[in-house]
Amino acid sequence: MEPEDQSIDGETRGQWYLRQMLGSANISGGSLSHLMSGNLSLQIEHHLFPDLASNRFCEIAPKVAEQVASAWRNVIRLSLPNDLLSSGVHGAQAVAAVA
Repeated sequence: MEPEDQSIDGETRGQWYLRQMLGSANISGGSLSHLMSGNLSLQIEHHLFPDLASNRFCEIAPKVAEQVASAWRNVIRLSLPNDLLSSGVHGAQAVAAVA
């Protein structure tokens, strides 16, 4: 299924991918857990790549985990007050207000 088939009006392709990452969750488990749940333990990968064969989700999981962590870091960073960001906490940069 293409992102356009499930998009919200005015949503960009990047916003669609971000929504898929933030709106789904993986559960922990080993190979048996993946097999017994039909790879439900890799829901984020399924939501990002719904047409990919489920036996390939483990292959792409490390890269997806890296991207999800990056997205969450940005969400958290952008949710902080700008005065906290201005102090350089954890190397964060202040975000200019958009008029």
